Amino acid sequence: MLLPFLTTLASYLTKSPPLHPSVDSNFVLTGNFAPVDETPPTECLVVEGELPPSLHGVYIRNGPNPQHQPLGPHHLFEGDGMLHSILLSQGRAIFCSRYVKTYKYNLERDTGFPMIPNFLSGFYGLGDVGRGIVALGRAMTGQISLTKGFGLANTSLNFFCNTLFAMVETDLPYAIRITEEGDIETIGRHDFDGKAPVNMTAHPKMDEETGEVFAFRCFPVVPYLTYFRFYSNGYKEKDVPIFSINSPTYVHDFGITEHYAIFPDIVLEMAPMDMIMLQGMPVRCRPNKVPRVRIIDRYVTSDSEMRWFEVPGFNALHIIKAGRMIKVASSLLPPML
Repeated sequence: MLLPFLTTLASYLTKSPPLHPSVDSNFVLTGNFAPVDETPPTECLVVEGELPPSLHGVYIRNGPNPQHQPLGPHHLFEGDGMLHSILLSQGRAIFCSRYVKTYKYNLERDTGFPMIPNFLSGFYGLGDVGRGIVALGRAMTGQISLTKGFGLANTSLNFFCNTLFAMVETDLPYAIRITEEGDIETIGRHDFDGKAPVNMTAHPKMDEETGEVFAFRCFPVVPYLTYFRFYSNGYKEKDVPIFSINSPTYVHDFGITEHYAIFPDIVLEMAPMDMIMLQGMPVRCRPNKVPRVRIIDRYVTSDSEMRWFEVPGFNALHIIKAGRMIKVASSLLPPML
């Protein structure tokens, strides 16, 4: 009970400057973005018509939903992952909402208190620093295990290796299953037999023909980008560190074609020191940087053959589809007489 008390005390004794509305929970967590409670499997009322009895499947979405009221700055992306599903089966529709039972969620549910401070929203004053120091004290005293990850699993859902995963780029995936009754259960954090020990993108790409899955992880220290892939059975190949990227570019998504992996190198960069120095979020913009597209063979074993092209103004955070186009030049000369 001492450390939660110290966190609250730090918040009240060391006042932070007024927050920008984009990271002020009094603005961010209102209206449609206000937190909601879990909903157990609940049958939906059919207002008109009927559902075909042969229609069987589930619609499920992921999104941030904080379990506790934040003590300091709060970005919209920092809420705990909550899944909302509608199971369609035998002419019935079953709705359910459940938190992804991450290590962070379980830890803070058991203590009834936000143990791990928000990082994406940044540090703005001594109160934020105080909460960070108390969190460090928790880690040093064993109340927080850094090896279990502190991700929110709130960004995406992906089905690969015959498993449904809730994902966030700061942690490993959490395996999920939908029961026959329409409930949502968290199976656990998945490290692919210990071969993916840190984190991975929330937007992996699967080759529908081979079942292979391609992914990467982004990090604020060298190597800033690491590329890897999985076979359809879940076996992970060795990491390919991309040392040719010489700045901490923020890479959120990428593209895969039949032959290549494509990475956008945009003006956003990771800057954890900005947060530590009370300058806000750990991501900054370099407006004078010319964006690039980096291309590498998708089965590469090193980054020695990476090519890059400058693409002014191209700052893509998401890539929906990538492909290869072959252009054939036609002749417009008049026929020989």
